[in-house]
Amino acid sequence: MSEQRRPPRDSIAVGRAVFPLWSKLGLAFGLLMACALASFGWSDFRHDLQRETDRREVVLMGLAQSMAEAIDGDAHAALQRGADMESESFQRLYRWLCSAVEANGLMYAVTLTPDDQGRLSYVIDGTPSAPLPLGFPIFDVNEGHREALAGELAFVADWQDEWGRYSSAFAPIRDGQGRVVGLLELDVDAEVEDWLIRVRTRQLLNWIGLGILLSMTLAVVFARYLNRHLGQLTSSALALAGGDLEQRVHIPTRDEIGLLGRAFDSMLQGLRERELIRETFGRFVAPEVAARVLANPAGARLGGELRTVTILMSDLRGFTALTESLEPAVMLGLLNRYLSCMADCIMAHDGTISEFTGDGVLAFFGAPEARPDDARRALACAIDMQIALCGFNQREAQDLRMGIGVNTGAVVAGNIGSSRRMKYGVVGDTINQAARLEGAALGGQVLVSQACIQAAGPDILTGPGQKLRAKGKKREVGCYPLLAVGEPYDLTVPGCDSPKVAVDLAALCTRVEGKQLVGEPLRARVRGVGLHSLVLEGGWALEDRQVLQLTLLLEDGTSVEELYANVVSWQPGAKGWTAELSLTSVPAQAAVKIRALLVAAKSAPDMDSVR
Repeated sequence: MSEQRRPPRDSIAVGRAVFPLWSKLGLAFGLLMACALASFGWSDFRHDLQRETDRREVVLMGLAQSMAEAIDGDAHAALQRGADMESESFQRLYRWLCSAVEANGLMYAVTLTPDDQGRLSYVIDGTPSAPLPLGFPIFDVNEGHREALAGELAFVADWQDEWGRYSSAFAPIRDGQGRVVGLLELDVDAEVEDWLIRVRTRQLLNWIGLGILLSMTLAVVFARYLNRHLGQLTSSALALAGGDLEQRVHIPTRDEIGLLGRAFDSMLQGLRERELIRETFGRFVAPEVAARVLANPAGARLGGELRTVTILMSDLRGFTALTESLEPAVMLGLLNRYLSCMADCIMAHDGTISEFTGDGVLAFFGAPEARPDDARRALACAIDMQIALCGFNQREAQDLRMGIGVNTGAVVAGNIGSSRRMKYGVVGDTINQAARLEGAALGGQVLVSQACIQAAGPDILTGPGQKLRAKGKKREVGCYPLLAVGEPYDLTVPGCDSPKVAVDLAALCTRVEGKQLVGEPLRARVRGVGLHSLVLEGGWALEDRQVLQLTLLLEDGTSVEELYANVVSWQPGAKGWTAELSLTSVPAQAAVKIRALLVAAKSAPDMDSVR
């Protein structure tokens, strides 16, 4: 541009902001963070409180049931007169109830008996000091008493009598013929629970207040830093608007503001070529797709073609539980290193990465360029990913597990999106089938469809075939667990689980349907434990590949909670069934207890030798 056309610099009036940008950003960001923090914190607090309340109810009812079953109903029914309080049977039950009160933090533990008119009176009061005598009447009969007399477990939260407020569990006591001859009542102090709620609420409010103050302070500091170079950018932009194409901005920082300044400096150089490259490359992710479009820019149009491809979908098992114990920056770094490891495996086998969905990966083989060995490369890639994950776990001192589903079929492959933003991808029911296989795959397992095995060629080793009930499908979906791929890869799916040790632990099992817990906890026995598997015995109805939430009751009185597992296989036995379970989600604290259990039992024989 000639000097005559360039406007004088002093003809452009920048002015002074009445309400500076840094104060707007600071106020807006601070208020937004404050609202988000308060909302999330309160919601998380209420969720944890409800979960703790539900856990207490389950534990108290489980304790009441186990104690009631341990009481000899015939001996208990024989305790009817005051003189019976001196009997050995009475004294033994009294001492047992007193020890249960002290060991479990209970307020009261009593047994009651009904008369012919349905009135209740005390039999044994497990209060260490000043217990009520045998035959003392009870006047505050509630719904829990009535349900227990009817033969059901019951729980009553926050009820009150003349001695205080309680949350109580009730269980029937039966004689040798199964008749209800009394009931057991366990009480905890509801006022102590109220105090704990107040303390936790006060702590939450303190943290919210501190978070609000810190977020607003950081927001103001960040906004002031951001605003430092905006004046120079604004002045240069106004000069450019006046026709000065030789404007330059010199911002030495290496952050986004510095990048913006350098982008402003280079904007006038090769603008049309840069814009073409940006629009072309910005629509695609895979390098081979971008190269194909650059070779023929006119082909970057919406649309697709019918192709036969092999879809690979993977997802980590239990990663959400792991993130709860990690700082966000640590979790994000771990996730990025994991995804980089998986991406290297896929690219090494010439696969196309479609997208990352959290800790999941969607890739396909056979588009945009088809090759005869697409299915075989996909299976080799799946095994390579499992092998790479084992090495990743050793380097990172983690215990991550991954399920993979692989399916081959027809899809529509092409440019998907809008004229302004698109990506190269695939759509079709083949992807849905791969997603169902991935969802059914256990940690460390690769589930493969029959179509993929046929397309992969010879020398593919698989386990026994399985049938999956797929949502929205009338017929069951057949699949096979992949074990090995032959030449030229010679890869075998690694086994990363530890040997199981023999144990004998009680467990509470709750069925999971979708994302909801269904029904009451059911009792079972754990006969074997590994890092990622359990051997369970029980007598209730069990289904193939059923999902269970488990709580293991350890011998020291503690428990391992929030375990999720899939039923791998089961077989009937003399007293019910024995099932092999694969753990799909193990919280960090539970993993520590399981490792300690394995270390403590290392001198015991493993399950293979037991069998």
